[in-house]
Amino acid sequence: MHRLLLRVIACCLPALPSLAQGPLDSLLNSFGASFTSQPSHNGLSIGVYADGKTYYFNYGTVKRGTPITPTDSTIYELGSVTKTFTAYLLAQAVTEGKLHLQDDVRKYLDGTYPNLAYYGHPITIENLANHTAGLPKFLPRLNVQQTPDQILAMYPDISGAQLLSELLRFIPDTLPGTKFIYSNADAQLIGLILEKINARPYAELLHRYITGPLGMTNTWLTVPDKDTGRIAVGYNAKGEIMPKLRFWRSLPAAGYIKSTTEDMVKYMQFYLDEKNAVVRLSHRVTFHNTGEHDADIALFWFVKEQPGGYRELLHGGGSFGTTSLCLLVPEHRIGVICLANDAAPETEHTLTLLSEAIAKTLITSKSL
Repeated sequence: MHRLLLRVIACCLPALPSLAQGPLDSLLNSFGASFTSQPSHNGLSIGVYADGKTYYFNYGTVKRGTPITPTDSTIYELGSVTKTFTAYLLAQAVTEGKLHLQDDVRKYLDGTYPNLAYYGHPITIENLANHTAGLPKFLPRLNVQQTPDQILAMYPDISGAQLLSELLRFIPDTLPGTKFIYSNADAQLIGLILEKINARPYAELLHRYITGPLGMTNTWLTVPDKDTGRIAVGYNAKGEIMPKLRFWRSLPAAGYIKSTTEDMVKYMQFYLDEKNAVVRLSHRVTFHNTGEHDADIALFWFVKEQPGGYRELLHGGGSFGTTSLCLLVPEHRIGVICLANDAAPETEHTLTLLSEAIAKTLITSKSL
């Protein structure tokens, strides 16, 4: 699929001078039609923010076998793009002086956790936020060979107490801060710490600091009953309907938020403003050369320095049946959000390439 995308991009780049009449139309309409014609894909919603303007593109279907095209208000599971919200909440807490990035995480946990250090070097808040704490991807450790239904039957709702109990069994084998290991448990533990120091549940923090002030009225942990009809049906690569990530409802900080492209454009516009000290802190690189395409990492955001002298901040996400990709270019005030209702293995990489192509197209058009 990514080779097809590169061909589409190559064909569309000569048309850049006409962007003023229809920004990105030729690139995205060609891609959208090709993407949704693939048997492993279904629907795709794209939101673009660039220099104060917004653009929306929707392709395919929200439910296989129907002609219902997604819209700007179609609801998708964001998966790990949720971690960027957690990054902002963490940076907010640091800015307010409620905790510090170099704090030993045990300062904020009840009980003793002698295992959360390696030869006297404690795991810090920063280690959690840049995935250098050494924690496994999942706590409890999931059997990824099981089907989603089997996983959910075993873990219908993983609680904070259950995560902390599993954390006691963790045995570190690496000096914290030296090795990148992507972990949902990192973000979930930060979520628990944020709840404790603020004496508020994650849902309230989300609304107080982000969705409320930004007017993101279609972004939630739990979608209200009256809005469930707008949720895109999620599928695996075989076209089988997948369940929601309901086992994370008690530990939402790693991947439980649902949203729309319309709301995510508001979010990206806000997150591009590095005059905001909280935003600036969340964008600051804390570890270099991760295992994610060798990108650096800030507070959960992956950061790639581009030859044109600008940065791409990005994060992908996935549930059992959806894939998401959020990309920011602060120097050019560009944001791209892509939401698809499939979880095929190649979808995130394809959406990453597409998002980068959109950003480069817009940047190039500025210089013409």
